[in-house]
Amino acid sequence: MDGVETELVAEVTPAMLEGVSFDYVAHYNMGRRGYGYGYRCSRWPRLRFTDYVFKPTKEKPDGERKREWFVDGVECLDLGDALAALAGWPALTEDELRVLALVPADFAGLRKTEDDLAGVEHPKDGIRPNTPHSRVLCWLSSLCDKGLVEYGKNKNSGRSDGLPWSDAVPEHMRWSPTIRRSRHADHYLSKEGSGPCPTRPG
Repeated sequence: MDGVETELVAEVTPAMLEGVSFDYVAHYNMGRRGYGYGYRCSRWPRLRFTDYVFKPTKEKPDGERKREWFVDGVECLDLGDALAALAGWPALTEDELRVLALVPADFAGLRKTEDDLAGVEHPKDGIRPNTPHSRVLCWLSSLCDKGLVEYGKNKNSGRSDGLPWSDAVPEHMRWSPTIRRSRHADHYLSKEGSGPCPTRPG
């Protein structure tokens, strides 16, 4: 979404989507059932859709294709329902509000930010359910769906874990992920106080 002026709240019509790009954000592997690809709107980041491709079955020998629309991470009935949802500000939980206040205003390393929010270092054996890092990832994902945090790439830094790049990694893949809160976060942070991060004591 580089170079695109984003809007969080707007009265959007289907005609206004003409010429607006949607960025690829996810791939969904449904095994034998099929697969899907997720896309996020570059101008209204709360709006995204997933295109599903279902493989042929006895009941549907030609297979099936389906598009589902989402706003704030919540599935909508159709495009019209999704666009109507963009007319109001997204609702935040108290935990999301506190986490949002602690996300840097300028791009910072994603891994360090996750560790700071979790209050512990990134686990070496991976992130497991019901742990500080898993909760942080859920909150950040929700805030991204609501257009309040943005992810980026730092192409001028080393690996996010501090280890050297392997010679097998091509130059164009040598980047580390970053994160910042979007300018739209001021709508919430200028009005609400922020308490301690919900993953930490106190």
